[in-house]
Amino acid sequence: MPLRAITVLLILALLAVGLLMMLPRWAPPTLTAVDSTQVKDAAASMPAAQIAPDLPLDDEQATAGARRDAQHLLRAVLARLVQLQASHVERWDRSGLHGLRESLSAGEKAYSETRFRAAQAAYRAALAHADQIEARLPTVIASLLKEGNGALLAGNSAQADAAFAQVLAIQPEHRQASLGRARAATLDRVLALVEQAEAYEQMGDEDKARAVYQDAAKLNAHSASVKAGHARLDSSARANCARRCRRGISPSNAATSMLRGARLWRGARTRWRTQRCGRQ
Repeated sequence: MPLRAITVLLILALLAVGLLMMLPRWAPPTLTAVDSTQVKDAAASMPAAQIAPDLPLDDEQATAGARRDAQHLLRAVLARLVQLQASHVERWDRSGLHGLRESLSAGEKAYSETRFRAAQAAYRAALAHADQIEARLPTVIASLLKEGNGALLAGNSAQADAAFAQVLAIQPEHRQASLGRARAATLDRVLALVEQAEAYEQMGDEDKARAVYQDAAKLNAHSASVKAGHARLDSSARANCARRCRRGISPSNAATSMLRGARLWRGARTRWRTQRCGRQ
C-alpha cells in the first residue's frame, strides 16, 4: 500500500475519534425562570393596540348581530314614516304619529349608547305604531267621503273640496274622491243654474226651465237638484198631455201633443239610462 494512502487513513481515523469525544458535551439550551419573566415583561411593554381585546369571540359576534338587526329595523321604521308623512298623517292621526316618533327617538338614543337590543325593542314599538296608524286609514277615508258628500248636498263647495282633497292626499288614485272633487269644482255654477231653472218653472215657462236644467246636467249629471227638476218637468208634461186629451182637443193638436209627450218621455228614458251607466 502506498505511503500516501496510509497517511490519509490515519488522518481520517483521528478526526473520527475527536468528533466522538466532542458530541457528549453538547446539550440544547433550556428556558430558565429569568427568561420567562423577561418574556412577560416584554409583552407588558407592548402598546395596547397590539394586544387583542380580552373578549370571547362569541360576544363579539352577538354584538355585531344585534347592531346589524337594529340597523335593519331602523331602515324599516324610516321607510314607514316617509310613507305616512306623504299621506299627511299629521292631519288625521297626530297622536299616533307622536307615539311613533317617540319610539324612534328612544331607539336612536339606545343605539348611540350601544344598547342594541334596547334599540331593537324601541324600533319594533315604532313599527307597531305605524301598523296602528295604517289600520285606521279605511275609517278615516270613509269619514272624509261622508263629509264631502254631505257638504255637496248642503251646497258648501269649499268644505266638500277640502274633504275630497284630503282623501286624494292619502290615496291619489281614489275614484270616488276624484269624482267628488270634480263635482265640488262645478257646484256653485250648478246651483246657480238650478235656481234660474226653478224661477222659469214658477213663471210657467217649462221649455226655458228644461233648457237650463240641461245646461246644469252637462256640468253635473248626478246633481240631485237637476234630477228633481227634470222629473218635475216630465211629470208636468205628461199631466198636460192627459188634460188635453180629456178635453177633446182636435186630432191634429192631440197628435202633436202626443208626439211631444213621447219625445219628452224618450228624452227622460235616455237620461235615465245615461245616468245609470255613469253610476256603473
